[in-house]
Amino acid sequence: MKKLFVLACFISMASITSSCSNDDSSTPSKEEETKNELALTKGQGTYLKTLDDKGFFNLTLSGEDTKLELSLISKKIESVDLLEPNIESHKYILSTDQLLYTLSPESNLINKNEKLTIQSAELEIINQENKYSITGTIVDSNQLTYTVKFNDAIDIQPLYHTEYTLQNGWYWGDDEYKHPNIGQYMTFFAAGKTNNYGELDGDGYRVSLSLYDEKAPKAWEAKIPNKTYQASTTFDKGSFYIATSKDIEKEEPVYRYAYFEHRDSDKQINRKVYIRDNSFIKVIETPKGQEVRFNLELSDGTRHLGKYNGPIRQGDEATITSLKENRTVGNLDIGYLEFQGASPINGLQNNRWNIYLYNKDLKTDPDNYWAVGGSGEYMRIALYTELNQKTSIPSGTYNIGPEAPNMAGFGEGFEAGFDWGTWYFDLKNSDFKDAAPAKSGKIIVTNQNNVYTISVEFEDDRENIITAKYTGELIFKNNDKNKNFDIHSAKYNKNTKNFLEQYKQEKALRVLNRYLGQ
Repeated sequence: MKKLFVLACFISMASITSSCSNDDSSTPSKEEETKNELALTKGQGTYLKTLDDKGFFNLTLSGEDTKLELSLISKKIESVDLLEPNIESHKYILSTDQLLYTLSPESNLINKNEKLTIQSAELEIINQENKYSITGTIVDSNQLTYTVKFNDAIDIQPLYHTEYTLQNGWYWGDDEYKHPNIGQYMTFFAAGKTNNYGELDGDGYRVSLSLYDEKAPKAWEAKIPNKTYQASTTFDKGSFYIATSKDIEKEEPVYRYAYFEHRDSDKQINRKVYIRDNSFIKVIETPKGQEVRFNLELSDGTRHLGKYNGPIRQGDEATITSLKENRTVGNLDIGYLEFQGASPINGLQNNRWNIYLYNKDLKTDPDNYWAVGGSGEYMRIALYTELNQKTSIPSGTYNIGPEAPNMAGFGEGFEAGFDWGTWYFDLKNSDFKDAAPAKSGKIIVTNQNNVYTISVEFEDDRENIITAKYTGELIFKNNDKNKNFDIHSAKYNKNTKNFLEQYKQEKALRVLNRYLGQ
């Protein structure tokens, strides 16, 4: 009996030992677990389509030697949101039934250049503001099980109708009437056959618009700010300007607003249409420069998706000066003092003056709007005095700033020839070679028995410093007519707006050819 008991214990212990041995063999070691863990660090995705109220995505997660290609079905993305397609947080399993929150059998694992189909999968996807946590397990066609770990942002894009290859643009700065302190970034994008102006000259696509955002700190270094812009009928930061419904009904010229053009001779397509309200443009930084993505609702009821990736040019049309460095003005030999009378602006109590200083090689006609001919440098200095000063300028320091007694005027206007206030000019054969408006600085005047010493030091709108000095008499000219045109006068305000808008549009056309491709 005792022998039987010992034999039974031996058999029982052997069974336990065998069972433990089997458990150990079926559980992978920590080393095996680490070996089969997919260390995925980069992600990108594509929104393919909407079908049966579901959204179809391709997602690629990659590591050093591994790439996981997932085809999955999540919530559909509305057409207006296609620049920001997101995968909804949920558990996704492999299925052949194209159900919501499933992975397609077309999903693959590429491991050290070996492409394997995925036989089963269960992945938990958590999306927090486009940063994704993806964890779970997959089994490949070799019946190997892998753990998946990914935690990073994923750039998911739609399928685009076209990718643009040509871009050009101009930075105009702000507009004191329409969008003060908001910068205008005019630009166009084209793909296909174009002429020297970047206009379509055959089959292709073209988008033309103006983006509005913060003013560039330095206009000559202007760059479109990286952000998402929304279509708007007002000039707001983070917007691009579109036609109103009334503008479209009146059939206003499309080039005045954001518009889209598409030509395809084989399909007999030739359309130029307005861009409408539910439109978005996303600008991001890339190694090539900037990427601009379009999701545009068009006035013919269609929607266009496109993108451009490359250098973004913004020609400087806001900076007026032609100078690229500091300038010390040469000899100024002849001077005039023009009295213009009281300011025509309601509420201002000051007289207006202009001082003209010329090199001896220049000839001027004070009675013909101060027309100038020859070659050489000259300056016009706008000064403001008390109302009792009518025959001479008192000694003092006149800081460049707003119109008020004992101040010097800003240099204003768009270019030499359409200018007023304090400016520097350099002529060659009666044509403007260089010109610079004053934006800050000071004018020091010393008047001893009408013999003036005038010292000039001002900064232009490119931060160049212009200095000059004149000593001598000033020939007095009384032009007090109290009818001076002033761009800020309420009386002229409406006409001025129309004139400046026409001038700006004409100048935009002129600069197209001058800057294209430079």
